[in-house]
Amino acid sequence: MPENGEQGEGKNVIVQEAEPKASIFEFKNAEDAGEYIAWKHEVPHAVRRLVESAMKDAVSTPSGTGLPLTDAFLDTLAECLQKGAVPDTATGIDQRVINLLQPFARVETKAGYVNLFELLTSQDSSWKLKTTLYETQLKMALEWLVEQDLQKLAEDARKRGEQQGEKGEAAPTEPTDTGEQKQKQPKNAVPPTNERAVSSMETGVEKGEGPPSAFFTVSPYFGGRYPQHRYTRFDPQTLEWEKDKHNFTPAGEETIDLQKTRVYSGTMHGFLPLAIPLPYDWAFDAASFETNAPEGAAEILRNQDGSWYFRVNAAGVFSYTIRAGPRMTIEEMAPFETMMDLPLPQELKQKIEELRAQRLPLIKLKREIVKAVRVHLTYSNNPDALRYYKQDPQKYFERIWERKEADCKVANDLACRALLEIDKEFQYIAGFYVKEKNESGAAIMHAGNGHAWLEVWDKGSARPLPLDATPKGDPTVDEEKQEQELNGEQEDGDYGEQSQDGELFSEKEAKEKMKE
Repeated sequence: MPENGEQGEGKNVIVQEAEPKASIFEFKNAEDAGEYIAWKHEVPHAVRRLVESAMKDAVSTPSGTGLPLTDAFLDTLAECLQKGAVPDTATGIDQRVINLLQPFARVETKAGYVNLFELLTSQDSSWKLKTTLYETQLKMALEWLVEQDLQKLAEDARKRGEQQGEKGEAAPTEPTDTGEQKQKQPKNAVPPTNERAVSSMETGVEKGEGPPSAFFTVSPYFGGRYPQHRYTRFDPQTLEWEKDKHNFTPAGEETIDLQKTRVYSGTMHGFLPLAIPLPYDWAFDAASFETNAPEGAAEILRNQDGSWYFRVNAAGVFSYTIRAGPRMTIEEMAPFETMMDLPLPQELKQKIEELRAQRLPLIKLKREIVKAVRVHLTYSNNPDALRYYKQDPQKYFERIWERKEADCKVANDLACRALLEIDKEFQYIAGFYVKEKNESGAAIMHAGNGHAWLEVWDKGSARPLPLDATPKGDPTVDEEKQEQELNGEQEDGDYGEQSQDGELFSEKEAKEKMKE
């Protein structure tokens, strides 16, 4: 943490000595614990952690939303909670932030004036009161700043599009392992509409090589999986994944979490629908869509499997910006089934039978099957190995098992076929895996981080569960999270979420204390 007044990532982070507070917190009763759980549900983590850190007399880590005004507000709020007032040393901070925070030190009520910062950090204030203070006082100020940040991000994206002449012709492209295309020359790539799932072993190109040309940019950064295409048929002759013909309908209105909203930007060809990769349980805000296409020519669509598409009914290459974020209400989803054939190697069939004999819960069994495929294979982009696999389509899976070389596509091809020994409730996914920021702090999807995995249907949650059989060594993948998923340790929502630092209790701990 920088010293007082020292610059930290482009803003002042001011650390003040705080009056000692009690470091041990206990709930008064079960009702108090219940109010704490409601606080966790209704107040964003970015605010909760600051309040609870101050209650523990702990200095919170700097805010990391990637939104400049929002981060300045949250970092200064942390100082206010420690000191009980806006610090005198809060220089270099945008005046809009100071103007929003100063009134909270003296809020008029029927009983007189109160200090919101002191009420929020007092152990005598109920969690219900703290929640009310956030809803009636802090929330409006915070969301106004988020809105200013998002507008600025969209404006900057539009200016970049204008400066780079994005209405020119698209440069030549070549296939990569997700069915997308690799841009050969320009700084910005225009995504092709080809939806063929292609292995990186076809070209022997190692993913992550060379400077990335962004197909899609997401600001501020949000990492993890971005599913783009879903496949439920595997042709035993061509060894290609196939889709049903698209049945498009206009996208409906969606309510997204403003404080977790990001700005997408990119370019697209006219006339051809373009699939847009989107994290799980996210949606686009159609009302925020802006483009340089002719008025009324742009459409936002959904197909029958829920994937999102943009289409411009005009000739040319067009730029766009649009907001996206987590849905406020989770969308209902329907189960899926995949059609496959071709024989499995006998050794793998035997492993599956051994796992079945253990009478594992269904999802645990499927995880173990995918894990068995993963540990058997070695990561490779060797085109000779793929040619060998395809020489005899009937022996495709047997040869993969025998030679062991596989990239993300080939490994998940085999894992999908192995899951067919249990049931048909799985599908193949092609998209992107983002784990690094670009120089401007954004997430970008490009040829180098294209990726493939699979989903199984979880009857318990009525949701798809992503699993990945890609062998160790793929530079695109966060292997620690991959292994956590296969071990059933990784919860949903691991895409760029902040850690739970600063909080007094997890929800699980609070529920346990309610029972005591």
